[in-house]
Amino acid sequence: MSTRARIVILLALAMCLGGSTSVVSIRSLLGMSGALREISEHDMALTRTLSDVAAGHLEQAIQLERALRFGGSALADPEALADYRAAVAAFDLHAGEMWNALQRGVELGERAPAGEGAEILASLTDLDRRHNEYASAVREVFAAFDDGSFAEARTLEVAVDVQQAEFDRALRAVLIELSEISDVRTAGIAADQREAILLVAGMSVAALGFGLLLMARMLYLVRQLGTLRGLLPICSSCKKIRDVQGYWNELEAYVEAHSEAAFTHGLCGGCVEDLKAKTLGSRAPVQEPA
Repeated sequence: MSTRARIVILLALAMCLGGSTSVVSIRSLLGMSGALREISEHDMALTRTLSDVAAGHLEQAIQLERALRFGGSALADPEALADYRAAVAAFDLHAGEMWNALQRGVELGERAPAGEGAEILASLTDLDRRHNEYASAVREVFAAFDDGSFAEARTLEVAVDVQQAEFDRALRAVLIELSEISDVRTAGIAADQREAILLVAGMSVAALGFGLLLMARMLYLVRQLGTLRGLLPICSSCKKIRDVQGYWNELEAYVEAHSEAAFTHGLCGGCVEDLKAKTLGSRAPVQEPA
């Protein structure tokens, strides 16, 4: 193989090595960025959903308090009746909004990353169940007020208070759980990022070292090509050429190894005449002695 061909191969290897290192580095960084973005978007959506649930629950509690305050005198006072009806309608409105928010939360829990989805989904499903029980108990109180069963309504209020407290605890537990899971995810992503950075750094160092070796080899080959273009140390007697290592090489072998030239052998005109003369001279007849 000629020296030029070797240089071309080494250049191709260097380009492939640099390209593959860049591709792996970019793919690793893009993969980490995509995973981080996906998890962040999921956590933010779930946090917003739970914030909507918490805000809706607060509004529910306010409207329930209004309804209980006006419910006892609603039948006797038209203004109190109007306030009571408005509070009941507002409670139902916020209950519907909370139900929708909780359904979105359950859907997000189903799309949670593997290993965490089951835990989040179970907590959100339990929260949805507790809210349905709480809203049903409140509607029983409203129904007792509407029937004029004020004593029954006051008795049912105790159960409502218990279920409201249970829902509050469940909501706080879900928020804490989501915060802890987010912390674990963040730590995991940070660890994956460190591993990716170490991988890219290791590949870069390996590529740099191999690239330096290729460069050294190319410089050596280029120097060999340069030798043919400059002064060649040649023996004035046997015509051998001395290489950079100090070894004497046959002229044909050296030129073929350090260039793209090849030798074919023949005889020039002068050598042909000399050879003929030598051949005829060796065959001259021997003269007899006188």
